[in-house]
Amino acid sequence: MLSSFLMLSIISSLLTICVIFLVRMLYIKYTQNIMSHKIWLLVLVSTLIPLIPFYKISNFTFSKDMMNRNVSDTTSSVSHMLDGQQSSVTKDLAINVNQFETSNITYMILLIWVFGSLLCLFYMIKAFRQIDIIKSSSLESPYLNERLKVCQSKMQFYKKHITISYSSNIDNPMVFGIVKSQIVLPTVVVETMNDKEIEYIILHELSHVKSHDLIFNQIYVVFKMIFWFNPALYISKTMMDNDCEKVCDRNVLKILNRHEQIHYGESILKCSILKSHHINNVAAQYLLGFNSNIKERVKYIALYDSMPKPNRNKRIVAYIVCSISLLIQAPLLSAHVQQDKYETNVSYKKLNQLAPYFKGFDGSFVLYNEREQAYSIYNEPESKQRYSPNSTYKIYLALMAFDQNLLSLNHTEQQWDKHQYPFKEWNQDQNLNSSMKYSVNWYYENLNKHLKQDEVKSYLDQIEYGNEEISGNENYWNESSLKISAIEQVKLLKNMKQHNMHFDNKAIEKVENSMTLKQKDTYKYVGKTGTGIVNHKEANGWFVGYVETKDNTYYFATHLKGEDNANGEKAQQISERILKEMELI
Repeated sequence: MLSSFLMLSIISSLLTICVIFLVRMLYIKYTQNIMSHKIWLLVLVSTLIPLIPFYKISNFTFSKDMMNRNVSDTTSSVSHMLDGQQSSVTKDLAINVNQFETSNITYMILLIWVFGSLLCLFYMIKAFRQIDIIKSSSLESPYLNERLKVCQSKMQFYKKHITISYSSNIDNPMVFGIVKSQIVLPTVVVETMNDKEIEYIILHELSHVKSHDLIFNQIYVVFKMIFWFNPALYISKTMMDNDCEKVCDRNVLKILNRHEQIHYGESILKCSILKSHHINNVAAQYLLGFNSNIKERVKYIALYDSMPKPNRNKRIVAYIVCSISLLIQAPLLSAHVQQDKYETNVSYKKLNQLAPYFKGFDGSFVLYNEREQAYSIYNEPESKQRYSPNSTYKIYLALMAFDQNLLSLNHTEQQWDKHQYPFKEWNQDQNLNSSMKYSVNWYYENLNKHLKQDEVKSYLDQIEYGNEEISGNENYWNESSLKISAIEQVKLLKNMKQHNMHFDNKAIEKVENSMTLKQKDTYKYVGKTGTGIVNHKEANGWFVGYVETKDNTYYFATHLKGEDNANGEKAQQISERILKEMELI
């Protein structure tokens, strides 16, 4: 989840930059004017988009082998046969899936993230200390106070808490303080430039104060400290600073006549030339912002008089377009879009008394009574959590194969390719019954290879199979991208049994027969196990099926999650103990 959020945050902010660039370019082309620098704040909003909990809005998932998963069929494997099982009963066979430990990777990413943020925090503290030095070394001047009053009058901006001073520790005019603003001019500016030129510089800095630019800059600095790894913030901050200076120039230029505008541009250029390369206030400048491209500013100032007045309606349209792009991105780039949880509200009877059966596991049990149309659930939150289906997916893979004529009612055989697999039961020719009984991976892998990805995607969408995500490796159902919850397993079985899927009824019956574990006069017992072995540990166990009596059908799904020994065998044992307690078998 953490790695997805960080990566999606970068993607979202980069996409937002592209949209703003495009809108900004069109706006300049058709209005001959500049947009407000505050539009770049949308990039900050976009970094948080992956945190928005959108569900069931998009099938897009950023999970394709995110944890570098690879399947090994020649290393460890596990075979389970329930005590007292007859040969007709399913045998739980599974192979290992090697994965990086997600928890270790998460801790590593978190450690790097925090370390980077701490470095940025250290740099910010250094910037505050540098600012304190500049403020304490600055000197007030009655002359500058008089110039400030003149400029405030021209701009009609009479903020009470604003002071002005000069310092030899800076090489660029600066503004400090959000509540109490302080303009500090370099000593060389005060000593070299004349009254009018100094007033132009003060007017520009007053424009920053009036526009609350320091507040927006501080917000950007905080985001850069948190999302220091995101290149989009550095790109957009540079662009915002350039646009910010031009907007402030525009605010000054509109209160000057043409003759004064020319002198204003000359003053800005002169101030830039006076800049010293021997003074190091980079840290303070990082915190305060407003670096800009002086050539672009001078060019803008020179052309200002020939530019049309800003069109408010066009500016609003530009902002709306950029905002809409964020709304479009939100459901597509949410880190929650992997849908690891099934969002549904079903009425159910609590089965808290089943807790002893699940001792040592995080597990759930879901039962659906067809006649009463009622659910009974143990551990409802866990029953909504999605996990890899593993071999339980083979039920629906077989139905797809029938639908695509890869299997027929009279012919389900596949020849063994002589490759030596971990289980002797796999090293022979197979048909649907034997492949389901021994959970033969190669049989279903061959079927899957002959199915086009878009066909599989369409089938999963039609039957509403879990998160419908097949972007993982070729065994996407085996501890990879495809995930499903216990409640969804039950719903699928119900729809299959009631022939509410578009698959051929005889094909469904063929698959059901291959899963039949017991056939008695009073009931029919159907089920399929599934085991997920991750890094040689059995971490994910399934048993799904139904019990059909003369007058009712009970659909069930049992899931186990644990550090080890959470397998299909255990899930089947627990299921049968519960079903016997309920007197269903």
